[in-house]
Amino acid sequence: MDLARLAAGALYRPDPAPDPVAFAAAELAAYLARLFGDAPAERTLPGATGAWLHLAPSREGLSGDVAATPAEAEYALVPRAGGLTLAAATPRALVAAVYALLAAAGCEWSPDSAYVVYHWGDLGLVRADGSHRHVLVRCGAAECSVPVWSPDGRRLAFRRNDALEVVDLNGRRQLHVGCAFAECGGSGYGTIAWSPDGASIALAEDTRF
Repeated sequence: MDLARLAAGALYRPDPAPDPVAFAAAELAAYLARLFGDAPAERTLPGATGAWLHLAPSREGLSGDVAATPAEAEYALVPRAGGLTLAAATPRALVAAVYALLAAAGCEWSPDSAYVVYHWGDLGLVRADGSHRHVLVRCGAAECSVPVWSPDGRRLAFRRNDALEVVDLNGRRQLHVGCAFAECGGSGYGTIAWSPDGASIALAEDTRF
């Protein structure tokens, strides 16, 4: 799902909306503006009910059946009509759906909440107020994973293909370590964790470190 394209479209919500639904809409719009420099236009569907949001590629028009309550699920993210519907069983669950979407897009706050790093092809970094948005690491044809912040918020560890890399907040490489396992690149490879003091990094492949 191309969130950058949807950020230039419209964000629909029911009207009237419970406070958690309005909060979820505001959070999603704010994050999209920080990440892509463009916030979706706010739109409402008068008389609609339920806990849902819909990101539409166009700023005009929305069908009335956009909000489908997830069956036996707390929330669901459903591609629909070229856009994306976030539908939840309760208004509070919709907030969780928004954060799940952002996590799936590779958005991670720094420990001090000053920055958000995001993975969208390349690795990008933006200040919490939306300023200084830039590409931190260009991945090119390589497959980069979602970065993991060091405890002090000064470095980011991520996987580029089968190697572990660490960069500072200027994108300068501080570490590059190739894979130590025969099964590099398998489905269980690549979980990254920093030690509490930031002196060591664990990289897991299934149950080995």
